Amino acid sequence: MGQVSKDPIEFPYMRAEVVNALRSLSDPATQYSEWVGWGHLDLCIHILYDDTTVIPNPEASIGSLIHESEAPALDVLDTVLGPMIDDLGDVPDQVYLADHRWPSVIHAAANALAAMEANDPSPDGNDR
Repeated sequence: MGQVSKDPIEFPYMRAEVVNALRSLSDPATQYSEWVGWGHLDLCIHILYDDTTVIPNPEASIGSLIHESEAPALDVLDTVLGPMIDDLGDVPDQVYLADHRWPSVIHAAANALAAMEANDPSPDGNDR
């Protein structure tokens, strides 16, 4: 996972949106119970690629949204999710969930989430 960073983040609320998007991308149960029919994947993609641009260029977000130690995991997520977006485009979430590459997205998102959560204080105020 890398070294834990204690450097402050410039936009913590936007960082929280990134964490929530990664949490959703890494949780198959949520995907099937909440996404199907609601287009939630589109929201996750917009948060990561458009609103924050932590993907496809996480290095540009170091200090403002992410810590340096988190960038490699976000790069990996882009290498599996980006080609799917290019190939499948704007189709229902179910198409993405049924794609043979989707388990790789779940795994990469879980790793990126773990990297980010390792740098965030726990809800009780203690470091993780």
